Amino acid sequence: MMSYIAVAVFALTYTGVALGRFSKLAMDRTGFALVGAVTMVSAGVLLPQQAMEAVHVPTLLLLYG
Repeated sequence: MMSYIAVAVFALTYTGVALGRFSKLAMDRTGFALVGAVTMVSAGVLLPQQAMEAVHVPTLLLLYG
């Protein structure tokens, strides 16, 4: 059951990121990625510890530094 939730959240997040900005939702690619990550943790697919370990800090520094 958990794998179906993970696949559904991933598919919706990937679709949102691929399509870009939706004017009616006022959400961009970053917003879709963030909502997808929070949903994965909230649904219990990932533990908060696992989510934190998945963050690649050098990439974030490259993008936002």
